[in-house]
Amino acid sequence: MILPESISGPEFKDGDIVSFTFEDAELTMRLPIIPDDPGEHNTVSSQTDFRNVDTTNWSHYGDEGNCSKKIIVQSWNYTDYDGSHNRLFVALSFLKICILKNSQAETDSLLNLNSKTFTAHYTQSLHDPDDDEPENRPDWPTLSNNYFAKTVKKEVLDGLQAQLDSGSCDEFPTLMAFFPLNKQFSLQIAFDFGSYHYFGESAPKNPYSYEFWRALGLELFDDLLSYVHIEYSPEARAIIKELAEKQTAL
Repeated sequence: MILPESISGPEFKDGDIVSFTFEDAELTMRLPIIPDDPGEHNTVSSQTDFRNVDTTNWSHYGDEGNCSKKIIVQSWNYTDYDGSHNRLFVALSFLKICILKNSQAETDSLLNLNSKTFTAHYTQSLHDPDDDEPENRPDWPTLSNNYFAKTVKKEVLDGLQAQLDSGSCDEFPTLMAFFPLNKQFSLQIAFDFGSYHYFGESAPKNPYSYEFWRALGLELFDDLLSYVHIEYSPEARAIIKELAEKQTAL
């Protein structure tokens, strides 16, 4: 994608390529080059090899052995000129990427190695039966619209894209994506994007509409996901092919 001419900020096409190694998979993606380092919100894991990894100190949740580890946390801004040709913050982004570890039962089921079972599993994980339909927010993710879940087509195994009300931003929902790495691990991407507003009678106004920022955030997220590439080992590909053939035969 190309940003509108007057808006400046990182673009994924110009980003750095990072790689992580797993059993039976190699993950590569592009991360934005951030012009000013915001400290703790610009971190990339120094550990890149997750083969035979010890997950004892990962963040554990539930009682089935599931856990997660953050490997990337980044934040950056977009700017535009005001009427006096000064640069103003007009939008903010926050990116968090984690590795999710399956429970032993989920690992044994090989659900990650079949696109249909993988997307079904993570679609179900989004569902909250206590969700209430927000008033006057037709573009807000809810149980009734299935959180705008849709398949992310990839060469070997598809991922899942969705939107969630994570409470991190009142203006726009969090954009989420999940990709299978191997039978044990999945990749989770969370992207928050919102417009920047100044307060006060004499404060500058954001020159773009809600609809503009909503569309741009979705486009940025699609652009990010287009640079996610997972290369599976021949052994994993053989299992993936066998499971797909069994699924087709049903």
